Amino acid sequence: MAFFVSHSTDFVGAEPSRYFGLFNANESASTLAVELDISKALDVLDINDNHVGIDVNRAVSVQSANASYYSDKEGRKIDMKLVSGQPIQVWVDYEGTTLNVSLSPLKNHLMGKPL
Repeated sequence: MAFFVSHSTDFVGAEPSRYFGLFNANESASTLAVELDISKALDVLDINDNHVGIDVNRAVSVQSANASYYSDKEGRKIDMKLVSGQPIQVWVDYEGTTLNVSLSPLKNHLMGKPL
Protein backbone atom coordinates (compact mmCIF):
# COMPACT_ATOMS: atom_id res chain seq x y z
CA MET A 1 0.00 0.00 0.00
CA ALA A 2 1.24 3.49 -0.72
CA PHE A 3 0.11 7.03 -0.01
CA PHE A 4 1.31 9.34 -2.73
CA VAL A 5 1.39 12.92 -3.97
CA SER A 6 1.91 13.73 -7.62
CA HIS A 7 1.44 16.75 -9.84
CA SER A 8 -0.24 14.48 -12.42
CA THR A 9 -2.88 11.75 -12.64
CA ASP A 10 -1.23 10.33 -15.76
CA PHE A 11 0.58 7.13 -14.82
CA VAL A 12 1.03 5.82 -18.36
CA GLY A 13 4.06 3.56 -18.29
CA ALA A 14 3.68 2.66 -14.62
CA GLU A 15 3.62 -1.06 -13.99
CA PRO A 16 0.19 -1.93 -12.53
CA SER A 17 1.31 -5.16 -10.86
CA ARG A 18 4.61 -3.80 -9.48
CA TYR A 19 5.93 -0.66 -7.90
CA PHE A 20 2.52 0.15 -6.36
CA GLY A 21 1.20 1.00 -9.83
CA LEU A 22 2.99 4.35 -9.56
CA PHE A 23 6.41 3.73 -11.05
CA ASN A 24 8.13 1.77 -13.79
CA ALA A 25 11.53 0.11 -13.67
CA ASN A 26 13.24 3.46 -14.31
CA GLU A 27 11.90 6.77 -13.02
CA SER A 28 8.48 8.41 -12.97
CA ALA A 29 7.72 12.10 -13.02
CA SER A 30 7.39 14.06 -9.78
CA THR A 31 5.87 11.47 -7.46
CA LEU A 32 6.37 11.20 -3.70
CA ALA A 33 5.14 7.98 -2.11
CA VAL A 34 5.08 6.57 1.41
CA GLU A 35 5.00 2.79 1.09
CA LEU A 36 3.85 0.23 3.64
CA ASP A 37 5.60 -2.75 2.11
CA ILE A 38 5.11 -6.41 3.02
CA SER A 39 7.40 -7.94 0.42
CA LYS A 40 11.14 -7.75 -0.08
CA ALA A 41 11.98 -6.90 -3.68
CA LEU A 42 15.69 -7.14 -4.34
CA ASP A 43 15.51 -5.07 -7.53
CA VAL A 44 14.40 -1.99 -5.56
CA LEU A 45 16.73 -2.68 -2.60
CA ASP A 46 13.99 -3.26 -0.02
CA ILE A 47 15.44 -3.72 3.47
CA ASN A 48 13.01 -6.50 4.45
CA ASP A 49 9.42 -7.72 4.00
CA ASN A 50 7.97 -5.44 6.69
CA HIS A 51 9.00 -1.82 6.21
CA VAL A 52 7.93 1.74 5.59
CA GLY A 53 9.70 3.45 2.70
CA ILE A 54 9.85 6.94 1.24
CA ASP A 55 9.99 6.88 -2.57
CA VAL A 56 10.81 9.92 -4.68
CA ASN A 57 10.20 9.54 -8.43
CA ARG A 58 11.05 5.81 -8.38
CA ALA A 59 10.41 2.63 -6.44
CA VAL A 60 13.83 2.55 -4.77
CA SER A 61 13.27 4.14 -1.37
CA VAL A 62 15.39 7.14 -0.44
CA GLN A 63 14.72 6.24 3.19
CA SER A 64 13.23 3.13 4.79
CA ALA A 65 12.79 1.67 8.26
CA ASN A 66 11.38 -1.43 9.84
CA ALA A 67 7.66 -1.00 10.64
CA SER A 68 7.55 -0.01 14.30
CA TYR A 69 6.19 2.55 16.74
CA TYR A 70 7.35 4.11 19.99
CA SER A 71 5.40 3.02 23.07
CA ASP A 72 5.25 5.65 25.81
CA LYS A 73 3.96 2.98 28.19
CA GLU A 74 6.92 0.65 27.61
CA GLY A 75 9.44 3.41 26.91
CA ARG A 76 10.81 1.74 23.78
CA LYS A 77 10.30 1.13 20.09
CA ILE A 78 8.07 -1.88 19.29
CA ASP A 79 8.12 -3.69 15.96
CA MET A 80 4.76 -4.23 14.29
CA LYS A 81 3.85 -6.72 11.56
CA LEU A 82 2.10 -4.93 8.69
CA VAL A 83 0.61 -8.19 7.39
CA SER A 84 -0.90 -9.14 10.79
CA GLY A 85 -4.40 -7.98 9.90
CA GLN A 86 -4.48 -5.77 12.99
CA PRO A 87 -5.66 -2.19 12.34
CA ILE A 88 -2.99 0.49 12.43
CA GLN A 89 -3.07 4.25 12.21
CA VAL A 90 -0.66 6.02 9.87
CA TRP A 91 0.14 9.73 9.97
CA VAL A 92 1.88 11.34 7.02
CA ASP A 93 2.86 14.97 7.62
CA TYR A 94 4.46 16.82 4.74
CA GLU A 95 5.46 20.46 4.83
CA GLY A 96 8.01 22.03 2.50
CA THR A 97 10.98 19.67 2.52
CA THR A 98 10.05 17.88 5.76
CA LEU A 99 8.23 14.54 5.69
CA ASN A 100 7.27 12.70 8.86
CA VAL A 101 5.61 9.27 8.92
CA SER A 102 4.29 7.74 12.15
CA LEU A 103 2.61 4.39 12.81
CA SER A 104 0.71 3.09 15.80
CA PRO A 105 -1.74 0.32 16.61
CA LEU A 106 -5.30 1.58 16.21
CA LYS A 107 -7.13 1.43 19.51
CA ASN A 108 -10.75 1.96 20.35
CA HIS A 109 -10.39 5.08 22.51
CA LEU A 110 -13.97 4.89 23.80
CA MET A 111 -13.52 1.51 25.42
CA GLY A 112 -9.76 1.58 26.00
CA LYS A 113 -9.31 -1.74 24.21
CA PRO A 114 -7.81 -2.64 20.84
CA LEU A 115 -10.39 -2.99 18.08
